[in-house]
Amino acid sequence: MAITLLPDPPNPDSPSSFDTLAYPFVSALVGMVPEINAALAKMGMYATAGGTANVITLTGILPAGASSVATGTAVRFRASAANTGATTINLDGTGAIACRTVTGVALPSGYIRTDADTVAVYDGAFWVVPREIERGSNANGEFARFADGTQLCHLNATVTDPVTTASGSLFMNATQTWTFPAPFLAGNTAPSGASSSSGIRFVAGGTLSASSWNYQVASAVSSASSSAVRLSAIGRWY
Repeated sequence: MAITLLPDPPNPDSPSSFDTLAYPFVSALVGMVPEINAALAKMGMYATAGGTANVITLTGILPAGASSVATGTAVRFRASAANTGATTINLDGTGAIACRTVTGVALPSGYIRTDADTVAVYDGAFWVVPREIERGSNANGEFARFADGTQLCHLNATVTDPVTTASGSLFMNATQTWTFPAPFLAGNTAPSGASSSSGIRFVAGGTLSASSWNYQVASAVSSASSSAVRLSAIGRWY
């Protein structure tokens, strides 16, 4: 939103034109206030968050007496609780408006975080909520979650079980289970693996679920040595 330029200000060194210029200048200053307030609201000012995890109230952004939210208004806030499902935002008492992800769906559980600021932009119908990339790690590997629902998982591991069980022309070890460092949406996961150990070894996939993948290390020759594996998975978390 463009702010209207002020007219020429009155000059005390030109008394003959002072009164003529003073009135429109002061009037323009008064009219500029709502324009500045509206512009500030669209700059993503920091709001005070309240309410509950899924029914969020924000205050401190709109001018007093505002009854609606202008399209393009952006707010930033730090939530005190992660949402558990579909969420609404009520900005300065103008009424609860539903939130949407960048893909246009209702917010999934955990989309709004407590360890990072949330930005919401009003598009005229919904609060569209982008999301900072979420990265984490635990004993099961590393993961990254993106605002569009994409999730990546990775693990470097050493499998000590020997690759000595004959299976046709190959040798296999016992079935291993990789529990993903963060669960995927059911039916939306594509795992893969490779072995960097000496000799001809590869990772053979087995049973797959939203939270884990069973695999075995296969080799052209029988070997009792450990196998270094690199596992990865891509899919969706919502």
